[in-house]
Amino acid sequence: TLSLTDGTLNITKRVLVVTAENKDIEFGDDMPMLTISYVGFAPGENTSNLDTVPTLSCSYVAGVSTIGKYTISVVGGSGANYQIIAKSGTLTVSKKAVTITANDGSVTYGSAFNTTGHGYTHNGILVGDTVSVTYTTDYSAGAGADKTYTITPHASHPNYVFKFVAGTLTVERKSATVTLSNATVKYGEHASGITASIDGVMTGDALDYAINCDYLAGVSPVGTYPISATLGVNTNYNVTVKNGTLTVEQRQLTVYLSTETENSWSNSVWYNSGLCQGHTATGTLLLTSTDLGRHVYPTNYVWGKEFDIVGTENESVLSNYNVTFNISVTLVKHAFDFSHEDKTVVYDGKRHSVEITDVDASITDYTVEYRVEDGSWQPTAPSFTNAGAHVVEYRIITNTTSILGNITLTILPKELTVTVDNAT
Repeated sequence: TLSLTDGTLNITKRVLVVTAENKDIEFGDDMPMLTISYVGFAPGENTSNLDTVPTLSCSYVAGVSTIGKYTISVVGGSGANYQIIAKSGTLTVSKKAVTITANDGSVTYGSAFNTTGHGYTHNGILVGDTVSVTYTTDYSAGAGADKTYTITPHASHPNYVFKFVAGTLTVERKSATVTLSNATVKYGEHASGITASIDGVMTGDALDYAINCDYLAGVSPVGTYPISATLGVNTNYNVTVKNGTLTVEQRQLTVYLSTETENSWSNSVWYNSGLCQGHTATGTLLLTSTDLGRHVYPTNYVWGKEFDIVGTENESVLSNYNVTFNISVTLVKHAFDFSHEDKTVVYDGKRHSVEITDVDASITDYTVEYRVEDGSWQPTAPSFTNAGAHVVEYRIITNTTSILGNITLTILPKELTVTVDNAT
């Protein structure tokens, strides 16, 4: 006999493993999207078949939480057909990778490079975080200009891992100045007083320069001449030249004479030793007055030939001299010297005369006249034939005096011998 007995089908809840997936971020990153993996859904089912979908929770707060591991917890979740087994995940926060790049910098030749306060750029340090950055460099004070050196940054922080990029330190030339002095010389003098003062040069260094001035003593005329400098190679310096000025002033020349003369005067110029080598003073000065006494230039003077100073090429260089005249001529009465001798001849039937024969050779402006028979004065002495003492009156006339005198012509009788012939 077959008997049937009903059985029971028990359907139990399906195990659904809900796992929070692990996540990795860097310090300061925002919370990543948290995800869940499911293992155990019946074929064709998904979270829509759950009564409550589980969620995830993590205590990490961006910008606040430090590096470390944070639990990602599965929260809630239920389903009539599922036994949910929750498995937590881990959020791993690692140090943030940041590149620190030192700013480029410059330093003037001879100066020390101050790393304090030097700047940098970065690509991720969070606002509010303080990172102390220090620097080292392979530069040392005194290293040559126009060269480059490295500025290497250094830093540490618990929340960051750093990559460092060096900056470039450029050594710039130092500013220096060559200041040329002004100078003044008299025409014809050498310009020996030109100097240069140097500013901005490091101790032990010297600038390469040469002083220039196109002035040539004895050749260059009165005026102003720029004083400049030609720069050589000054590797570590930017050199500025401040020009000076050479002023050539007129040379002092005194034309002088102090003399005493009789009746009149004229002379070529007299001058002192102030003339430059190769220069010659020319000119003739005349005194126009015949009055006795002292005559100071320019009163009663005229230039017979104008005063000038000529150079080696016979060119006038007078404008380069400041000429003063210190000339004094004193006219005194001439002590007129003359001599004569009375004359004696023997009667010979011819006419004879007597004249003034020796007059002071230094006096040329004079006349000699003789009194003739009609009482007038004539330049020719009278002549006589007959024997006897003939007194001749004369006068000598100069521009300051008139001298009167007598001179005698004696004509002796000629001896006459009368011989009486003997008679028989």
